Amino acid sequence: MTATQYLEAAKAEELAGQLRAQGYEVVVESEMGTARYDLVATKHNRKIAFEIKAKAHLSENLGHVRRLREKALSEGYDEFRLVIVSPPHEVSVSIAGLSEALLSELIHSPPAELNNLASKTVAQEVSEVTVDAVEITTDGIRVRGDGLVGVTIFFDSVEDEDDWSDSFPFTFDVHLDHALSITNVNGLQVDTDSFHDEKR
Repeated sequence: MTATQYLEAAKAEELAGQLRAQGYEVVVESEMGTARYDLVATKHNRKIAFEIKAKAHLSENLGHVRRLREKALSEGYDEFRLVIVSPPHEVSVSIAGLSEALLSELIHSPPAELNNLASKTVAQEVSEVTVDAVEITTDGIRVRGDGLVGVTIFFDSVEDEDDWSDSFPFTFDVHLDHALSITNVNGLQVDTDSFHDEKR
């Protein structure tokens, strides 16, 4: 299945669910009369034919869509609907200094998961930060996402050859001021399960 076919099939499934919730009987990929429709919905003797097309390929299919519409109306359908779908629009978000601000927070206020690893655990770097959500208000900026924190784990009070370096995934939910400094931490959690698994 191509990306376009997957997009159209996903929309057909979503639309079928919505129509059924509204009390329609729905047939997917229905051959009615001399034409084949992506969906046919029936309710109280009212029949609607649906054709689903990806926006990127709409222009090359306009003739086919026009013929389907004419057939649907000539064969007694009450309505013909063309549904156009587009791939999700990916938005890239970059916040200057966010990795450094998160590292500072992990150093100065380490989560319990890091403190519980050994006598001393120090965050050394933050990488692969991904922003999942941003909310901007007059009070500041709320940012949620995840990343990777590299740490050094000290098992004794002094550095020795048994010290351990590792990296752990973490999630964050923080508020920034308009200077992009962290003003409040709603959540900062580090997944250290891999360390415990290694030590078993």
